Amino acid sequence: MGVSFEWATRIGGVGEDVAVGVTSDGAGGSLVTGDFEGTVSFGSTTLTSAGSDDIFVVHVSNTGTINWAVQAGGTNEDKGRDIASDGNGGAFVTGHFYYSASFGATTLTSSYEGGYV
Repeated sequence: MGVSFEWATRIGGVGEDVAVGVTSDGAGGSLVTGDFEGTVSFGSTTLTSAGSDDIFVVHVSNTGTINWAVQAGGTNEDKGRDIASDGNGGAFVTGHFYYSASFGATTLTSSYEGGYV
């Protein structure tokens, strides 16, 4: 009994791109998180890191189409590590950041002196 691929899609850029967490969106698609350096492309969306590594979150449809991609982070090393679906098309993401990181309009600052949380 063999396994077959239903679809494949390419994502990435010229720096290191790492997908670490993946989950089902409950509708046949997937949510993926990880981190990237420099500039990365997800379908027609191009993201550029604010510094070292930034976090990415991407939604891939059940046909392999990239529906959306967003980033989070700051000027230091930021990593997306795990992801869960909220059941309504959104995601819960865990990971870590150094010093401060922006998540959309919200900026968080680490309370740890070393900046790693």
